[in-house]
Amino acid sequence: MQRFITVLLLAAFLSGCASMDERKKTVMLDNATRHYESAIRWGDYATANAFRLQESADVPATRPENLKRFRVTSYETLNAVLNEDETEAHIVVQIRYYDEERMKEVTLTDRQTWKYDAEAGLWHLDGPLPAFR
Repeated sequence: MQRFITVLLLAAFLSGCASMDERKKTVMLDNATRHYESAIRWGDYATANAFRLQESADVPATRPENLKRFRVTSYETLNAVLNEDETEAHIVVQIRYYDEERMKEVTLTDRQTWKYDAEAGLWHLDGPLPAFR
């Protein structure tokens, strides 16, 4: 009986650890996306670009210096879906921005894919910066 209780407590402890690891991943995702949002909102495109996966060769990097004319006026998360093993997140945001060259406010929908790097313990954006035009 004592062995059964020990096994039961060990199982409960291990499942609790797994829950803590999963919780940690979601908190880290929230922190990464909030810092990314802040960088986009304040026009710090070099910092925002640092959140991108560097080996994402199929998606060209947007040159931060080409984005200076855009001023974000609103950044709203519309939808966020985390996959079952919490290694990939699909987030849809609506960004309103002002184009200083055209003197016009524009709205765009940005579909982001975030991937978790277990080795580094970090979330990275798998794709380009928002497609300001």
